[in-house]
Parts: sequence; structure tokens; C-alpha cells
Amino acid sequence: MEAVFRDQESSRVLHLQCDSCKKSVALRAGGKWWPLQESLHCGDSYRSSFKEVATFGERLLLHVLNRIIFKEVEHDSGTPALFLPIPADEQAKLIWCNGEVVGFYTLKPRGKLYQGAFGESYAMPIVDLMFIRKKFRQQGYGAKVIEDLAFMFPNQNFGFSHPVSPSLYIGMIDIQ
Repeated sequence: MEAVFRDQESSRVLHLQCDSCKKSVALRAGGKWWPLQESLHCGDSYRSSFKEVATFGERLLLHVLNRIIFKEVEHDSGTPALFLPIPADEQAKLIWCNGEVVGFYTLKPRGKLYQGAFGESYAMPIVDLMFIRKKFRQQGYGAKVIEDLAFMFPNQNFGFSHPVSPSLYIGMIDIQ
């Protein structure tokens, strides 16, 4: 079992793992087992947008992307670190294309205190995590995230936590 939120032990979800490959194949939430691939689609095949995570179901999908799809299915050995569970109070958006979840990004709001720091806070909104599933990469979603941020924070600065992946860095240069 694993917590959906980093700071809330009461939000645990049970993962069903394959005995031979040791990868999660389903999770139990709301009294029901959900196959992972089924959880990556919604009933609305026309959903193609950025959607702020507001419900427990959306938070659960964020958990699936962050802790299962990235960690167990799409993690490259060259990636420096795995993502931690996302705090419950952190703003996040899911990215959708034709009813299938593409990825997500999370934001640390301006003024939020650094974790473990003494009175220091973020001077601007910061994209802390961003994940685009492999089958959707090289299709402009990194640029769309930056456009979404520019729409959310018109005439304001926003930043990215370090390290920025090489592919996102190249995308940021292309936008300028």
C-alpha cells in the first residue's frame, strides 16, 4: 500500500502487482479494483485540455501517473530521481488528449515556504514536477504547458524547479 498524498497517511491505495514482473497492474480505490490502462482514459473521448486536479479521483489519477506509470513503466535509467508522492495542498493539472491522460504538472505557489527552509519562500509560481507519457512526447505538450502557465499568470514571472530535463529545456528555447 502506498499513500496518494505525501503528507496524509490516511490516503493509502492498494496496488496489485504481477508476480513475474513485479509491476502494478491494478489498484484498489473506492472499494473497487481498477486496471491501470483503464484508469488512463475517461468516458469523454472529446476531453482535450488542461484540467486542474480537484477531486479525489483526479488526485488518484495523478498518483497513478506519478507513482506507477512513471516509476514502473516509463522511467529511464538515465533519469536522476523518481518523483515523490505529491502533497495534498500542491496545485496540479492533468493534461488530456481525446479522452486519454497525457501527463501532468504541479505548481508550488508564490509565497509557499520551502520545505525544510527557515522562512524562505518561493518568489514566483514554480513548476515543480512535469511528466508527459512517452507516447505523447515530441508533440508540443511541453510548449502547451508553458502557454497554459502564461495564460494563468499573465504579465508575471514563473519558473521551473531544477533539474529541467534536456527535452523541456530545448522546448523552452524554441518558444523564445
